[in-house]
Amino acid sequence: MTKNPYYITAIHEAAHIVYAYDEGYTCEWTKIITSEKNNAKTLLKFGSDSKIFHSLVARNHSKFEKIFSSQKESAFEIAKKIGKILAAGGCIEAIYLSKDPKLIFERDDLGSDLLKLNRIKLILSKYYNSSINFVDIVDFLTTKDTKFI
Repeated sequence: MTKNPYYITAIHEAAHIVYAYDEGYTCEWTKIITSEKNNAKTLLKFGSDSKIFHSLVARNHSKFEKIFSSQKESAFEIAKKIGKILAAGGCIEAIYLSKDPKLIFERDDLGSDLLKLNRIKLILSKYYNSSINFVDIVDFLTTKDTKFI
């Protein structure tokens, strides 16, 4: 097992991609940024769910408020799928490094993923009086879906 940071970053990004495909989405490209440790960019394509995805992870809730009522009805289920994809990177990385995947929520170097997960949680709390328990998603990822490792 290698501890090369680029390899670990590649595993992290690959997990996002695999779980995106598992949910019916696709990936246009991914790039490991070798000038910065633990940095990469992946462009996932969310198809007809794209507008909802962007409204869920936007910096403020105004994008979510502007989507149609019919789209808001499906947003909760889409949020669960996207949450799974976002959590996958850190979870699979943790498993690879023989660490507890639940600890990904205590890390400060997964900025973009955790920020998006928190934005989704806030919107679901505000508009649905509910939220996704991301620890449950981590449990799900580490028990059922480790077949992808």
